[in-house]
Amino acid sequence: TIGMAYMQNVGLGRLENVGMGYSLNVGMIMSTVVGMNQMTKVGVNQSTNVGKTCAITAGDEFSVTVGKSTLVMKKDGTITLNGHDLTINMSGEQTLKADGNITIKGAKILEN
Repeated sequence: TIGMAYMQNVGLGRLENVGMGYSLNVGMIMSTVVGMNQMTKVGVNQSTNVGKTCAITAGDEFSVTVGKSTLVMKKDGTITLNGHDLTINMSGEQTLKADGNITIKGAKILEN
């Protein structure tokens, strides 16, 4: 038991292995700083639950890949969504606005 504070400095590297389970409980605030690269690998499932707001900021590019589907967002404002089928379900009035032309291509364009 540590009553107030604990600090550990490691000069070169640190490796920690846990055989079965690992849990970390932070009462108020947690901050992680990585100087160059970070990688997380989860064998089966991962979930994140945020109580109010979740913000992700990427400097150049943000991408999500699930199987053959991809979403790529670039810093120039380009958003590319690739997949087999796309279904959009919404309620209420929707608005699509573009400063340039809107082009729709398909074997057959159906309306209503």
